[in-house]
Amino acid sequence: MLTARETVKELNSYSRAGEIAQEVFSSIRTVFSFNGSDYEKKRYEKELNTTQSSSIRKGVAYGLYVGWNNLIIHVIYAAGFMFGLLLMLDSGRYETTLSDVVIVVTIFAQGITFLGLIGPFLQSFTEARGAAIDVFRIIDEVQNETSESNINEDEIWNTNESANKVINITSQIRFDNVNFAYPNRKDVPILNNLTLTARAGETTALVGSSGC
Repeated sequence: MLTARETVKELNSYSRAGEIAQEVFSSIRTVFSFNGSDYEKKRYEKELNTTQSSSIRKGVAYGLYVGWNNLIIHVIYAAGFMFGLLLMLDSGRYETTLSDVVIVVTIFAQGITFLGLIGPFLQSFTEARGAAIDVFRIIDEVQNETSESNINEDEIWNTNESANKVINITSQIRFDNVNFAYPNRKDVPILNNLTLTARAGETTALVGSSGC
């Protein structure tokens, strides 16, 4: 359970980090023009730090498993030979030979060793199960019985009353004394006391000092 839970956290962190990387590379010119490379780097590293913590916890859990398994093997050897020695010394009640002791102790030790070899496969299995959670969630989604399997976008808009209410906009948007500057260049104002009214059904163009 711990491995599966930490695997889910890792995958989510990798997904968020990948989204940040895709966002930055798709607008790399904008990032460099506003000197935002350090900021984006910190955003990316922040997501990867969560992955590092999850990997450490997974490693600790697996290390405890391997260490506990090896401890049991050595305890079996020590206890088995000690108990076998006592049986050999009590020759009046038991007819125990050294070969009998070695066979019994080896069988138990080898059994624990083979059980320990399952550990890496169990770890891979739990990681795979954690990675497949989203896939199983999609598979297990029950499709609405009243809806058709193939539905296009037009049908969605036509059957959704709330969508029609949103589309039929008759209001206007007004910007009143808006001031704006990018965080990395606060001394360079982009918008200075902008007042603008955008009315429904009209096209409004904004032209800067450069003519763009």
